Amino acid sequence: MSELEKLERDIPSLKGLSAHFRDVLQPQLADCDRMQRQGWVHLGMGAAFFIGALFLGVLTYELVMLAGAALVLYLAVMKIKDARAKARTILIGAVADRFGFAFLQEDLEGDFSKFEELRLLRNDGETKVMQALTGSVDDVAFELLGVKVLVWKHRDKLSFQDTVFKGLVGVFDCPRPVSGITAKTSQGIFNTVISWFSRTPGEYIKTGDRAFDKHFAVSAIYPKQVDAVLTPEFRARMVAFDQSTKGDVQFAFTGQKFLLTIGRMSQWLGMRGVFQSLSSEGQAVAVLWDVLLVHHMVDMLKSAQKEV
Repeated sequence: MSELEKLERDIPSLKGLSAHFRDVLQPQLADCDRMQRQGWVHLGMGAAFFIGALFLGVLTYELVMLAGAALVLYLAVMKIKDARAKARTILIGAVADRFGFAFLQEDLEGDFSKFEELRLLRNDGETKVMQALTGSVDDVAFELLGVKVLVWKHRDKLSFQDTVFKGLVGVFDCPRPVSGITAKTSQGIFNTVISWFSRTPGEYIKTGDRAFDKHFAVSAIYPKQVDAVLTPEFRARMVAFDQSTKGDVQFAFTGQKFLLTIGRMSQWLGMRGVFQSLSSEGQAVAVLWDVLLVHHMVDMLKSAQKEV
């Protein structure tokens, strides 16, 4: 039994997905595979032209060949990118439809003022939304956005934009409204110092859970409610989640909403492996696990606030 069939067996909403993948999606993805292979062939041709131009010895011919090589290389890279983007849209669209989610890639905007206020995101940069997954799970509405934050830097009379964050930003409805609790990453000396200087509202406290306190610096406006909101089960699951994503997880309870940021997750909802087949079942499984992240977050969120 394949991994996709195992997931289909365990998750009722995925029933029939493996057959749909083989009969409908895989032929479409095979076309994307052909596009990608053509791109790699053209890339090799461009590289050969480039190397040949360097050894030609005649300046006029060298310039012509270098220009031709640059054009071929550019077209090859664009062909590979187009093939991967097309495969990504096919796969993610099919998986999102299974769960009743919407997957968006164009004309995206977001309100990140609360994230910036709580110092979960930089407030001195430009935040761009690259993709979005929206919907609801067990009556918990969510938005999960792939974003990057750019800040202007100046060096030696040059100005350029540097990416300081590239990962996920999530907004979830709280099953039970609670506010005033923020947890920022405290992994490593650098992040610990940043968490102390990027003050968030409230008092910094220790939960008494050594594993959790090692991963997160918690501040609370109402310290007495922390134990009731951050239950032992929630703390254990959040630590495991932070370890599994390796992405500097940060979160906050802000009344009706639960805010989440995960750094270093630029591969979320992306095609895996530059040389991996786009029509392989492994690609579908990877995308499926990315989408199931939402279910995991909702389950984890419901494990909090049990005594509130």
